[in-house]
This record gives sequence, C-alpha cells and structure tokens, in this order.
Amino acid sequence: MKFITKYKSLNFDKRNPANKITFIVIHYTAMQSLDKTLKLLCSIKSKVSSHFLISKKGEIYKLVDENLRAWHAGKSKWKNIIDINSCSIGIELENSGHHLKFEKYNNKQINSLLELISYLKSKYNILETNIIGHSDVAPLRKKDPGEKFPWKILQKKHLCYLPNIKKIKYPDKLSLKNEKKLRKYLKIIGYDTNNRTSKKNLKKIIIAFQMHFQQDFVKGYPNKYTYLLAEKYCYDYYKEFID
Repeated sequence: MKFITKYKSLNFDKRNPANKITFIVIHYTAMQSLDKTLKLLCSIKSKVSSHFLISKKGEIYKLVDENLRAWHAGKSKWKNIIDINSCSIGIELENSGHHLKFEKYNNKQINSLLELISYLKSKYNILETNIIGHSDVAPLRKKDPGEKFPWKILQKKHLCYLPNIKKIKYPDKLSLKNEKKLRKYLKIIGYDTNNRTSKKNLKKIIIAFQMHFQQDFVKGYPNKYTYLLAEKYCYDYYKEFID
C-alpha cells in the first residue's frame, strides 16, 4: 500500500496517553475539489485535520502520523467517550457531501479504503464494531459518510459490523414501549442518547443510525425494522445490558 506523504497537516497534538487507538472514524470531505480539501486540512488556520485522505482516484494521502492526535471528530461522543480524537484514526473520503452533489463512492476509492482499514485494523487490533462514521459520534452536527457509504462491502471483508436479520416486508410502527427500548438500545450501542434526549435530537440520532444500518429507510423516525436492527446489535455484543 502506497501513501502520498508530500502534504503534511500541522493540525495535531499529542494523544492522551491513557487512551489507546481503538476506533476508526470515516468522514467525507464535503468540498468541491481535492485541492481545496488538501489546503483546508493542511492549513493551520482551519484547525481541522485527519490522518488519511482518500481521493476519488484511490490515492491515499497520509497527512498526520497515526501516533498523533488529529482533529477530525470535533465535539463528539461514543460509548461515553468524549475525546474521540485521542483514541481514533480519522479517514476522509473525497466527496462533495449532502449539501452539494453527494455522489456515490467509486470502486477505486472504496478498494483503497478497504486496504487501508484492513491494515489499520490489524495493526491496532481494532474491533469491527469500532469502525464507525462521523455521524455516529456526532449525530447532532454531522451526516458523513452518509447513506451512500457502502458499509455492506466493508462487512463482507469483516471490516465492520452490521446486524443480520431477515427483512420485514411490512414493518409496523413501534409501540411506545418499544420506542423507550430503542432509546436504551441506541445508548448501549454507543449513541449519545437517554430518556431525557429531546425529540429533535433523537430524530437526528435515529437518522445517524439509519444512515449506517438501515440505508433504505433514512426517515428520522423508527419502524419495527429499525428497532429489530438495534435489538440484534445489542444481543450480539451487549446482551448483559439489555434486561
């Protein structure tokens, strides 16, 4: 695997020594060109960066050393961890994002991503459940990598986790009891939600979950399939916390 190292970002600091690298966070650049993206990520004025950037051509730019804390996650939270930057590696994918064209991720780009994630997952012993999107850790602010990101391709390579259940042909709406359980399941999975989460914020969290796990139903409200996906995730990994 070849890295392009001619571009270096100055936007980093030291990782918290108490935290080891346990997450990979995937982003899209949300910009119109690769040149503008490189300038932004390498400009000290921007105060943003990522460890890696993958172009539409599949080129992998290494902008920040993995041992350093890049500034890619921003204000975020996952599994009660608030300093995501200290325990994660950030990967940006060249893509205009939701507010522009939001084009599909192409094969060259995704193949390079698969190779990079496989390398990082092995090197740092990262769990499949810890390979996540920016919208997962910051659902109130971010939508990347979005519902067009091919999580299923990553799953086939054992580079992420997706709950596997039979598709329901006509999913019913949830009962109030199941809606309360869904909040609990989302929190167990890692999302920043609880019984006091407002309806407005809960909608954004559900959108983040659906963009990742239920990409054909990104509505901001749950149906029964949403609930069953979250339930299956918890039973697969966190059964002791369900009852």
